[in-house]
Amino acid sequence: MDTETIADALREYIQTRRRYVLGNEIHDAPRCATFAEIQSLFVDLGVDFLGPIIPHHPVFHNLVLWHGINRTAWDVFKKLGGSGEFIIIGCGDNWWSLYDANLAVDFGLPIAHEVRDYSEPHWLPSVIVKRATA
Repeated sequence: MDTETIADALREYIQTRRRYVLGNEIHDAPRCATFAEIQSLFVDLGVDFLGPIIPHHPVFHNLVLWHGINRTAWDVFKKLGGSGEFIIIGCGDNWWSLYDANLAVDFGLPIAHEVRDYSEPHWLPSVIVKRATA
């Protein structure tokens, strides 16, 4: 599957995801997706995404966004980010409300509770969000 087809599927997923359940309540969600959800989507599409690339924050390089993707997955992220249509936002201390426990991962890194420079690598739980249009 080529990167454009994968990017289109991811774009569609982000744009149509509207509700989530927290506890016993249903909430309207912003148009977003966690990296764990994206990984799950790659699996559903039959896309091999595992590899040596470790995406990090564009300014603070010790903030790890996800772990172990390949060139195809990286090209999809670059395609979506480069279009200006989507942005990546760090979740801070609210990460647990967005990351499904079934999709949670342990990178063996401390969690970054804020977007800032750390002396050692930290995982920054993040979401990819559709940029608001005027």
